[in-house]
Amino acid sequence: MKTTHATSARDRVGIQRALAFAAVWAVFVISWQWDGLHYDLNALYFAGYFLAQGQPDLIYAVSIDSFPLTSEPAWLALSEPWGCDAFCAYPYVYPPIWAVLAAPLTGITDMRGFSNIALLVQIPLFALCPLLAWRLWRPRIGPVSWTLRCLLLATVCTMGTTSLVNNQPQLLVTFLLLAGFERAAHGRPWLGGAALGLAAAIKIYPVLFGLIWLQEGNWRALAGAILAGGGMLALNMALVDTALNAAFLDQARALSAGVFPAAWNYSLASLLGWLDPASADPWSAVTDPHPAARIGGPLLLVAGLVLMGWRARTADPLWRRRVLLPALAALAVMASPIGWAYYLFIPLFAVQLLPEHYGRAGIALLLGLTALVFLPFYILLGIRIGFDATLLGFLFTLGTSAALLLAPARPAI
Repeated sequence: MKTTHATSARDRVGIQRALAFAAVWAVFVISWQWDGLHYDLNALYFAGYFLAQGQPDLIYAVSIDSFPLTSEPAWLALSEPWGCDAFCAYPYVYPPIWAVLAAPLTGITDMRGFSNIALLVQIPLFALCPLLAWRLWRPRIGPVSWTLRCLLLATVCTMGTTSLVNNQPQLLVTFLLLAGFERAAHGRPWLGGAALGLAAAIKIYPVLFGLIWLQEGNWRALAGAILAGGGMLALNMALVDTALNAAFLDQARALSAGVFPAAWNYSLASLLGWLDPASADPWSAVTDPHPAARIGGPLLLVAGLVLMGWRARTADPLWRRRVLLPALAALAVMASPIGWAYYLFIPLFAVQLLPEHYGRAGIALLLGLTALVFLPFYILLGIRIGFDATLLGFLFTLGTSAALLLAPARPAI
């Protein structure tokens, strides 16, 4: 009993120190990005602005040929009066309910003020993600060292260098995903499910993670996710015009059918898109891609799910908690036509577990995999921000999912 009490006391002290470091990191990032031009978050402001102006037809006015940029004249026309060089925002690709909720704020604050408010919410929540992962995965290193490593990697790897400077809503989604699985693992399945349902209402793809709870028979967590997601869907149907919902679905279908080669798109479709002869300009969308680009990702996802199910059947609970969430996150990026680097925060945190599962070989795996997305190495080695970056990112995603799914069930050290 004394040992348990002593360990708990050490954990509490460690968690307090880790929280202090996370707070310092959050203050640093907020100060760094304050009043910044955040193209991803600005898309939400633009959508709310056009809705408030009575122009809902402009919310999803995106040319697939120019995606992930925008060529919509009404969006570009605001660049000069709003102090942007060429454009202020990337296209809006989220469910319309968030544009409806943002619309009243556009009459109260300007674009940068809106983004600053989001910084004050997103960054502190994201700073808690390493501690949520530590509680979920229970690594052997303490919470302070774990948090320091995670936030350092999150800052200097491509996940952070593409999301922090854009105030990407994925920062909030990452928090909700880790909070959902951490709460479900600690006896709060309804609350955990609600967090996953809210994440799915923002980005849609988190619906896929319900497969983990389905495989484990965690019906309460699934019910919480369904209730929360269903509640957001009902709110969307009540507040959003039918035509706007239809426009969102049309855009989602168009994006799913295309292939978008981009430096920070780590999907298999993106990798193959760079090599597609149908693309005259490899930076623009391939609207009629080779069949391999269409079906390669889904086939990879199915193969990964089969491997996950096979390994999970005989693995211990700790292995399942450590492996299934990050491995599925990596698989989702490879399978999607658009798998941006910032979807990979959870796998980035999870690679730190590899030394515990593989021993010394795990240290080599950890260093090798993180080097693939470590931006200072890109600068040092002169890696081109194009096909090379996509290839390295895809190798990180593939290597991380494979290393996790094949990890021995019992830690090696």
